[in-house]
Amino acid sequence: MKTTVKVITATFILSIFFSCSSDDDKKTAMADIDPTNYVIAGKMLNNHVAIVTFSSNAKASIKTTDLDIEADFTVDGDIVKIENYGYVKIQNDAITSFENEELDFDQAHLLKKSPDNVLKNKYFVGPINVSSGAGFEQIFHIRFGTSETLYGYGETFNSAVPNKEFELIANIAGKYQQEGFSNVFYRLDDKLICEVRTNQFGGPIYFYSEELVQQPQ
Repeated sequence: MKTTVKVITATFILSIFFSCSSDDDKKTAMADIDPTNYVIAGKMLNNHVAIVTFSSNAKASIKTTDLDIEADFTVDGDIVKIENYGYVKIQNDAITSFENEELDFDQAHLLKKSPDNVLKNKYFVGPINVSSGAGFEQIFHIRFGTSETLYGYGETFNSAVPNKEFELIANIAGKYQQEGFSNVFYRLDDKLICEVRTNQFGGPIYFYSEELVQQPQ
């Protein structure tokens, strides 16, 4: 009788243990990261600035001065894989590992979407350089207006009148495009990272800066 009780008790304990383990596994399997909370930005596509966002319908949007691309993505735990473009592993709001395909994540910044527009009514100024390394440099000014999606750019504060409509991305980045000119940018701490493409000189010619620093407007 004692032997029977011991066997039943052991069986009961094991069944509870495996039941708990099974529940834990299910919880772990369901704990996929939500990439729609993030923006990935940096010099990632052919050494040009790209801004990547994720939608709830499993589509990734990739924007550069030249391109607007849409790609499928999947999530497996803390790994976000963009079809044909590579994957990133995100832990504690940081990219901890990655694999490059079309996108090069070596220079990527992981940004959290902002509930408020962090560009609105801000002013950034600093040197901008030709991306080809030709040695040409000038001071570049970008001003954002008091409305959500107006900005201006120029070689002086006064010429950068915020009267141009741009596409606001996740309240932390943006893209502006007109014939012969386009600009992508994102805010990183107190700086604005941006790339400009212009056909002004028979181009396209690309300018890049990671030194546009916020100043009082």
